[in-house]
Amino acid sequence: MVLEIEDSVDRGLSALESQEAISAAVLLSTYNGEQYLREQLDSLIDQSHQNIVVHVRDDGSTDGTVAILQGYQSRFPEKFKVYIGDNLGSSASFYWLLENVRADVYFFCDQDDVWFRSKVEQHLERYSVQIEPEMVFSDLEIMEAKLCSGKNTLLSLQKMDADYLVRSVIRMLCQNPVAGCAMSLNHVAKEQIFKLGPMPGKVVHDHWFAVVTAMYGSVYFLPQPLICYRLHADNQIGSQTFNFGYVMKKLMNLRATILYDLRLLGSLPKSDRPSLLNYIVVKVLANLKRIF
Repeated sequence: MVLEIEDSVDRGLSALESQEAISAAVLLSTYNGEQYLREQLDSLIDQSHQNIVVHVRDDGSTDGTVAILQGYQSRFPEKFKVYIGDNLGSSASFYWLLENVRADVYFFCDQDDVWFRSKVEQHLERYSVQIEPEMVFSDLEIMEAKLCSGKNTLLSLQKMDADYLVRSVIRMLCQNPVAGCAMSLNHVAKEQIFKLGPMPGKVVHDHWFAVVTAMYGSVYFLPQPLICYRLHADNQIGSQTFNFGYVMKKLMNLRATILYDLRLLGSLPKSDRPSLLNYIVVKVLANLKRIF
């Protein structure tokens, strides 16, 4: 019995040491985010997995964001790397970070959320030996005012069944359950993403990364929320809540949705691209599942 306990402890320590050896890069793109930025940065410093470096690219802020970032870089020079750039837009800014930073695993971070202390640790536990493209993502808890309420999660508001979606590449194409701030991917996934060439224009980076990883590797869903997602006037959560208003808005912007879908499909290699008819059928069924 004592030997079994000792073996179990040894295995646990070995796994912990292996995880600590993984270099994790947190990629954060900022733009006029001074109001909530400090709380997000503090939650990154407090992560239980400490072998992380936070790489921040400021996307042309005109408020006090850069001063805040430089203050954290001065206090924690080994933890924060700050790059000041022109305004590229969020997706292009994240793409620049992914292209220019080297690590074993990459985490994507928004400027106004709060990460649970175990987020990085729980993601890293899900990765295998990193011989194929892999992505991990979780649900997000909605932050009302200054506190996580525990009442709603992002996927519950969107009425998305992430376990159902990640089991099929074409479902991931049709409906994206992956929020950028809740995902991470390994360096093999990064290599595959860049192997396909530049990211398609006007395609959301988290959707593109998730589709490519699912097509050539594996995407894993952690059902427990690992982020407090802040609800405020400048983010998009209200428009993502799946209700009658959301459906009507989509119908009124049907042309834009069709163009997005065609652009996404057209960016995939022909050999891996589903037929348009198959895509339409799966998309309709996936949305009917959200209703019923």
